[in-house]
Amino acid sequence: MQEFALRLKAARLNAGFQTAASLADQMGISRERLFHWESGYACPKMLQLVHLCNTLNVEPNQLVPARRASPMPRMPKQTRAGSARRIAKSK
Repeated sequence: MQEFALRLKAARLNAGFQTAASLADQMGISRERLFHWESGYACPKMLQLVHLCNTLNVEPNQLVPARRASPMPRMPKQTRAGSARRIAKSK
């Protein structure tokens, strides 16, 4: 969430909103909510994110950091070999 918070603050300043309060007022949300987003305590829900991006004139991928895909867990060798034997026996 910290990376989102940093990106949000940079996008806000780049869009000309000098304070978080001015952006919150423009969006019609509470200042506390925007403060939580910029502090990394919370992230906006999808519809709020779309509204935020439209207000700041940015794409969502500019605010939301990309997630790295985790590798698929590998089965232990004995389990794979045992499964292959069971399949071969059933044929």
